[in-house]
Order: sequence, then C-alpha cells, then structure tokens
Amino acid sequence: MQSLVYLISVILVLSTLIACVPQTTNTDHSTAEAVDSTPDQTPDPTPNTQSRPATKTVTDDWTQQQIPVKLYDQEGIPFTTYFSEPDFIVEQASSGEGTGVWFYSKLDGKKYEPAYVHIFFPSNPLTVEEMKEAVSGERGLIKTNQWTVVRRNEEVAYSWAKERIDFEKRAQPQNMIGTVYIGEYNGKAFRITEHFPADYGDGFSPRASIILKELQLRGE
Repeated sequence: MQSLVYLISVILVLSTLIACVPQTTNTDHSTAEAVDSTPDQTPDPTPNTQSRPATKTVTDDWTQQQIPVKLYDQEGIPFTTYFSEPDFIVEQASSGEGTGVWFYSKLDGKKYEPAYVHIFFPSNPLTVEEMKEAVSGERGLIKTNQWTVVRRNEEVAYSWAKERIDFEKRAQPQNMIGTVYIGEYNGKAFRITEHFPADYGDGFSPRASIILKELQLRGE
C-alpha cells in the first residue's frame, strides 16, 4: 500500500515539473526570409516630366501688375513659353531655312505686324559664333533690314542668351527699335528678335519680356 502511495506521489511531482517548463514556439522563418530577400519593388524616382500648366499668373516687372498668361506648347517646336493672349496673336511656320514662331502684338484685336517677338531655329545647326555672323555680318539680319546697332552686351539676364544686340531704324512715319538675342540650345544657336515702333514700347515691351522670361527649352 505504501508503495502505491509513493508511486502516485512521484507521478504528481513529475507532472508538475513538466507543466512548469517554458514551451518553445516553433516559428517558421521561411516567410520572413522570403520577405527579406525580395528585391525592393519601389521604382527609382524619375525626372519631373510634368507638363507646365496651361494657364497661370505672372507679375509684370514694369507695372507690378498680375497678368494672366497662356502656355504656348506645340509639338515639334523646341521650346515652351507663356504669353498674354489678349495682347498677342501667335503664328508659326517652317521652311528649308528653319522654324519660326511669331508673337505679333494685337491692335484693336488684329495683328499689328510692326510689333512682334520672333523666335527662330535654323534648320542647319549653327554655332553661337556662326549665328553672330548671320545676325551682324555683312549679309546678316541687321544689314539686310537696314538696322543700326546701338549697343551690344554679352551679359544678359536670360540663362539661354549669349548676346544681346540693341538696334534702331530711323524711318518715316515711325522709328523702329528692338533687340536681337542670340541663344544656345543643346549646343545649337538660335535667335530671338524683338521689334516694335519707338513710341509703342511702353505698352509692348513689358508683355514681350514675359515671353522671354518664361521661355523654357525642351530637355533643359
């Protein structure tokens, strides 16, 4: 009888000891390892290719007024810019010589041809020096139009511009004045001509300067 009691006591003690031993959880690390070894699927950041807004408001540097402007963005034209739609009529043309865009001033709602901004990219690539010759050489733009150079300046506010040439033409019934900017795009030269009657400048120049200031060359 004593042996039976002793056996039961041993069994109870062993049961108690087993219950008190901490139980090890058999964690499957295969899932965690698979997650850790999976390549990062987040794509690399891409360059900001978001298009410019179709319209926006800019400050007229001369009057400090807020001016609503419209985006000029045409396929095949190597630049975009903004212009004041109530003030300009836009035309573009291409030929064997190159591609040009004209921003003609509006007068009484119609195109006023003496006042314009002309942006021209030649078909045959020119260096900056070659473009300077094409503008101010013996057979260049200035001589052909009988303009007189007033001043030249290679320190120009616009990042794309390499030289600024101010000109005038004394004529009847109006004297004309303006500027030719020689610019560079992907190693190729282009030119921008601002042309207007001398007594028309106060109304024209502030709006024309917005076109130049907002000019953005594609790929830059």
